[in-house]
Amino acid sequence: HYFYMGDCHNYLNDKSRAEHYYLKSIEAQNKLKNKIGNIAYGRAQTNLGVMYHYQGNFDQAEYYYNEAAKAAKETFGEMSAAYAGCITNLATVYNDKLMYEESAELFLKSIEIKRKTIGIDNLDYATSINNLATLYLNSKLYDKAEPLFKEALEILENIQGKITKNYAITLSNLALVYE
Repeated sequence: HYFYMGDCHNYLNDKSRAEHYYLKSIEAQNKLKNKIGNIAYGRAQTNLGVMYHYQGNFDQAEYYYNEAAKAAKETFGEMSAAYAGCITNLATVYNDKLMYEESAELFLKSIEIKRKTIGIDNLDYATSINNLATLYLNSKLYDKAEPLFKEALEILENIQGKITKNYAITLSNLALVYE
């Protein structure tokens, strides 16, 4: 029940109470030795990671994203969309910590898992491609960024059309490659 209380407080933007309940949820699951296969345990880890990430507390975010990734890997396996989502979160915090090589490695791994599990005609897959391309853009690796932005644009056009926020952002990012 702690997890759901955390979600309620998070939804109400009461971050300190949400944090309290997520931590209580994790503590309760640890006492029960009920981490494996428990979706609420992994989600509590992820939600704490997201909260800390948005607060700019990257070390705490990294810790909880790592814990969520471990739980997802043990529960669903390494070739699961859940695990891919967790390592994507970890890649974003590595990017924010300026750990670009580690970030790129995890983005690539996540993309490969998503390609095999959810397929390429998927918004989540296109977003992951865009994330990696943006990392390459920010690292001035334009030759690596360009084909990824183009791939993301093609996917987005096929699934959403050209008149969308996602398409506009990706097109804008591609334009930055040519500046």
